[in-house]
Amino acid sequence: MRIPPELNGARLNVSRTAELLPMDVGHFRRLVKRGVFPSPKRTGKGKPFYDYPLLVEIASVLKAGIGKNGEEVAFYRRKPRHEHRRAGSKHESKPAADEYIAAIADGCRQLGIGDADLAPNRIAALLSAEFQGERPPLAEAVAAIARRILDGQA
Repeated sequence: MRIPPELNGARLNVSRTAELLPMDVGHFRRLVKRGVFPSPKRTGKGKPFYDYPLLVEIASVLKAGIGKNGEEVAFYRRKPRHEHRRAGSKHESKPAADEYIAAIADGCRQLGIGDADLAPNRIAALLSAEFQGERPPLAEAVAAIARRILDGQA
């Protein structure tokens, strides 16, 4: 996991931190409770958050495979939902939309970009042009795509 430099100085809530990993928020919370990941800091009102140093600590746990508590852990990426079903299953459905592209579109919407500019094929083309087919961390991708759309480079 690479922590984007834009997150330096940011405060991420627990669900956004889990999304950055990418990990289910419930699983992330269980790992925090077991001591694999560091506990979040708290605001004056008691709200949990992760700052840049804690994100770096989480990244080192992921890289080393050894939790803060000394427990050895292995992290696997989940298969997309449509890959879990066996071929020929009677519940076969069309593949789910690309969640990465959808997350980029959602991030751009939060920045005030309208739906007309966020067609999945357009986002895919912009990603390809910006990152030569690579899929960078979500925060980096949203920033780059939003910048391209707002600058009119699309």
